[in-house]
Parts: sequence; structure tokens; C-alpha cells
Amino acid sequence: MSRVRRRKAVGMEALIREYLGRSGLGRALDLRRIGKAWEEASGAGRYTSRVFFKSGTLYATMSSSVARSQLLFRKGELTRRINSILAEDPLFNGAPDGEEYVKELIIK
Repeated sequence: MSRVRRRKAVGMEALIREYLGRSGLGRALDLRRIGKAWEEASGAGRYTSRVFFKSGTLYATMSSSVARSQLLFRKGELTRRINSILAEDPLFNGAPDGEEYVKELIIK
């Protein structure tokens, strides 16, 4: 008589994380999530012409000088809010728990 080997049940979140990691799609998805977090935190999505992330620095290019000026006064708050949004996202896997992913924000 053969024995059936039982496996532990794995949640969908874990399966999706594993798939994204193995397929190489995780990094691209993280970059999209950073852009969405910028839009949500700043509220300036329609004035943002480009968002670029590299080595802990988020670069946001604005099409409106007025919006840029207002956002510059809130850089620290925006950085904290973006990291908070990313930390709450169950599929974002960019930073270990408790560590800030976006370390610097440059608004052009």
C-alpha cells in the first residue's frame, strides 16, 4: 500500500509571491506599485509626467511648477506616506519589514 504524502496548505498570497519571484515579474510589479503609491500619496498624478525609481531614490518629474512647489514643502511627509502605502501592500516585496524602501524623494 502506498502512502500519500500530505503537504501543508499554502495561501494564495504565498503562491503569488513565489510565482512573481521565480518569473522575474516581481521587480517590474514593484516599480508599478511605487508609481501608484506616489500618485496616492501626492494626489498629483495628473501633474506627474514621469516617475523613476533607482537605488532608494524616487524621482518625480512634474508638469506644473505650482504643483511641484507645493509638493516640495511636503517631501518628508510624502516619503513617509509612500513607504507606509508600500508596507501595507501584501504583494510588494521590495524591502524587509520595518525598513524604508524609498529613502529619498527628488521632485523636479
